[in-house]
Order: sequence, then structure tokens, then C-alpha cells
Amino acid sequence: MPRPLQKELSFIIVLNHPHDLAKANEVYIMGYSNGGTTALVSMTTQESDHPHHFAAAFAVAPGCSPSLQHSALYTGPIMIFMDDKDDANNPECCRELTKKKRSVPVQMIEYQDANHEFVLDVPSHVGDHGWALTYNPVAEKDMMQTIIAAIKTKKFAKGVESR
Repeated sequence: MPRPLQKELSFIIVLNHPHDLAKANEVYIMGYSNGGTTALVSMTTQESDHPHHFAAAFAVAPGCSPSLQHSALYTGPIMIFMDDKDDANNPECCRELTKKKRSVPVQMIEYQDANHEFVLDVPSHVGDHGWALTYNPVAEKDMMQTIIAAIKTKKFAKGVESR
């Protein structure tokens, strides 16, 4: 399914839910790996033709492509959770994205001694693409606590932080 259609479908499901799941300005997007990249793309002004925008994005181990790095305009705060030893998606690309001057906060939290699968509770292994995949429960817990705190307080920082 194309990314713009995924975004449209997300809003249709949440905003048209019969039990008033959320207000339009309180819908967040989170994704891991390619889903993290989708979360980033969903926050660009390329998606501004839609009447609703996500309140913020939480991108976990995304691919921060050059087109995302050069996109100066985002529609809301972004938090990127990256691992310093990711051999699937280069952390340096996300650092560069974070360092650019933006109209909204963009923060990268980089976990030390972690790799691409730091949030997935599975045995350590080398994946089909040759990537090292190891769960890091401390990083996962910290990430979830950070996300919950950001949603509750609606406070977002800028820059790169190592943990």
C-alpha cells in the first residue's frame, strides 16, 4: 500500500471510530525500520494535501534517506530512536537529518552498543540481509518511557542525545 494511502487509512480508522478514540490533533505515528521511514515521510510537507496531520512521529531505526535529510519542512515534532551499531540503516544519516535547522523539534536518541533489532525480543542472530540483530531490553524500556513522557507532556527536544 502506498505511504500516502497508509496515512489516509490511519486517520480514517482513528477519527471515524465510533468510540471517539482520539482527537485529530492527538494522533501519533510510530514505526520500526521501514515503518520508521514511513513515519518520517508522513510528517513531511509532501503530505500536506491531507486535512489532518499527525501530532508527532516516533521513528525507530529508520532509514533517513537524503530526500528526508533535505526536506526542510515537517508538520510536527519527530523523535528518532536509533542504535549506534545499526548495519541496516546508517545512524549517521539520521544524525544529519536531526542537525538541520527545522521549524519543529527533531530529536535523535542514539542507544550505545545496540543494533537494528534492539526493540524486538527475539534471540540474537544475523538476519537474511546479513545484519546483526540483538534485542536490548534496557534501550527498549527507555524508548517506551521516553515516548510516553513526550505524549503526556507534549514536550519535544531538538538535537542528538546518546544513551
